[in-house]
Amino acid sequence: MRAVRLWSPAHPLESFASSLAQLLSRENRVQSFSYMCTDVSVSRLLGELQRLTSLQQLDVLSPFTGAGGQGLVVWARELVQLKPLRNLLSLQLHAREIRGSLPPALFRCLNRLQHLTISAKCRLPAAVVRQLSGLRSLELHGASMDSAAAQAASALQQLSRLCISVRACGPVPEPAGDGAAGGASGQRGSGEGSEAGKPAAAGAMQRWQEHPVWGQLPLLARLQVLAVGAELPAGGGECEAEPAVLPYDWLEGGVPDGIMDCSSLTHLVLPVALTQLPELVPGQLPRLGSLDLTHSIVEALPPSWCCHLQSLTRLVLNGAALAGGRLPPEFAALHSLRSLELRACRLAALPACVASLPGLTSLDLGVNRLADLPDGPYLLRLRHLSLRGNALHALPPALAGATQLEALDCGENQGLVLRPADVDSILAPLPRLRRLVLSRQPAGYGFGPYISAATGAAWDTSSVEALMHLARRLPQLAVELERTLPPCLPPAEQGGEEGAEPASAAL
Repeated sequence: MRAVRLWSPAHPLESFASSLAQLLSRENRVQSFSYMCTDVSVSRLLGELQRLTSLQQLDVLSPFTGAGGQGLVVWARELVQLKPLRNLLSLQLHAREIRGSLPPALFRCLNRLQHLTISAKCRLPAAVVRQLSGLRSLELHGASMDSAAAQAASALQQLSRLCISVRACGPVPEPAGDGAAGGASGQRGSGEGSEAGKPAAAGAMQRWQEHPVWGQLPLLARLQVLAVGAELPAGGGECEAEPAVLPYDWLEGGVPDGIMDCSSLTHLVLPVALTQLPELVPGQLPRLGSLDLTHSIVEALPPSWCCHLQSLTRLVLNGAALAGGRLPPEFAALHSLRSLELRACRLAALPACVASLPGLTSLDLGVNRLADLPDGPYLLRLRHLSLRGNALHALPPALAGATQLEALDCGENQGLVLRPADVDSILAPLPRLRRLVLSRQPAGYGFGPYISAATGAAWDTSSVEALMHLARRLPQLAVELERTLPPCLPPAEQGGEEGAEPASAAL
């Protein structure tokens, strides 16, 4: 046995897992041990896992359970028991809290570690960061870093992927030492009334943009993937001092200079708590190929981002306010763009600047208000198109020009009627089309009174005739009539499990 995966969604599992680990240690050949539990302690399990010195991957995952926020609590001193696992390449810890500072002695022993994920409220001291110089991938969610730990991040010279959530906090305590923390965290043109390069004053609120870690990022020459999250206090949150309504000041601000100056970045995910994008200077983010602004409250995309991001091939604007008719005309200059996601952007019509993009191969327009599509260069190379959850009543005639189309998702368009004439004029001219999604609501919300006893799908007689006509004209086409996960994005961009095939009806 080389891999073990244990999952208990409702009952504690530590006793069984500990006994299993003890049994497996006799042969000591297991390379991967993944444990998802609802336990509130794993002290005994950690004690048994130290015998599995053959382990290369260890995952201990415990989501929050119970109305009172119960969850796994791990003491930092318990983690020291993992010191014998010197062959460990990947470590993932997901808990409610790790009490005490993470132990430097542990990571000094785990000197082969390449991938580290910590999702827990904990303290990450500088001594631990210095021991992580061999890491290639680091994810930190809930971990607090002081200025010394942030400055030590410059030692992560092998790091190529960083996912980090920084908590906005306030008021800020009195700074310790020489106050070097703020020198690396400045912003050009950040919020009004603040001076770039200076830490927040004692007693003042500290935005996520002011964290000192951003100033170290340009020093990481191999950093290619950066995903930034901002942890904001919830209204009426953990302590009585937190406001019931989140002030705008918590959200206000732009992108830290340290991020903008990362010349090696190829993938960038920016947080929701962002109200402005700075003007992009030539030479900034020269290799950026993927930008994600999902649900961003940024109100406008500066034209300079469209003119200077010539390597950009993927742009995600799902739920972003700026995509709702606020894209600049210069957006059409993104000729290298191959994948564009505009899901849930309240679009009633496709922006002209999007229709002018000649290189798109994947376009997601799901959950908008579109009743039709315009003609345009965007159709010429399109292979994957999602129109799920719009206001379509018929297939858009413009689709006949998308001769490279392979997958079309028109699911959850409640008024959509498939007509034989549309099959002949729109779908038949698409020689590469292999997947068509027409999934609908359960029985009572579909085309009409005809109900399938097997699936509950609702189709009237004319719709069934159109489907049969479609089967005769395009026998190679798989038509999905049942509700499934969105299938029409390229495989590399789907978030579902690998190998999971959606239910389909091959007509």
